[in-house]
Amino acid sequence: LIHIDGHEPPGLQDADELASAVTHNLGVQTEAELAELASLCVIVVFLDSLDEAPAPTRSPPVAWQPYRQALLEQAADEHRPALIDIYADWCVPCVELDHVTFRNPQVIARLKGGIMTLRVDATSDFPAGAQALIDRYGVYGVPTVLLFDAQGREHAELRISGFVTPDELLKTLDRLASPETP
Repeated sequence: LIHIDGHEPPGLQDADELASAVTHNLGVQTEAELAELASLCVIVVFLDSLDEAPAPTRSPPVAWQPYRQALLEQAADEHRPALIDIYADWCVPCVELDHVTFRNPQVIARLKGGIMTLRVDATSDFPAGAQALIDRYGVYGVPTVLLFDAQGREHAELRISGFVTPDELLKTLDRLASPETP
C-alpha cells in the first residue's frame, strides 16, 4: 500500500491491518458495515472507470458531394432522386441537422439507397454555381433542404426549412418516393 504522498504508511503491513485501520478511521464497527463499505468502493471504482471508457461510436455523416448543376442533371439522367442541403457552419439548426438527423443510421441507409446527396456550404460565400440554384429555387435562408424526384423536378411542398428530426426526414423521403407525389 502506498500513501498519497508516495510513502508507505507506518504499521500497515498486511490486509488485516489495513482493514483494521479503515474500520477504525471510518467508524465501521461490524462486518456488515465493512461489507457495505467495500461494495460502495467497488461501485465508485466502477463508475470512475466509465469516464475512461471509449465514447460510443457515432454513425458517419451522409456522404455529401459539393453541389454542381452537372451532378443534379446526372441524378435526373440516372433517374435518381436528389437531396440538396444548403448549410452553414455558423447556423445552429444547420449543425443540429447535420449532427442529429444526417448522422442517424436509418437516414443514412435511406440516402445511400439511391438518393444523390449534394451540399451547398454557405458558411462564408456561396460556391460558384450555387447562387444560380439559390436564385432559381428562391432559397431565403439556411438550413434549407431541396428535394428532387427521379425526373429532376423539385418538390417545393416537401422543402425543409429549419431543423427536422430523423423521423420527419424519413417521412418526407417516403413522400418523395410515393407515386402520388405530384
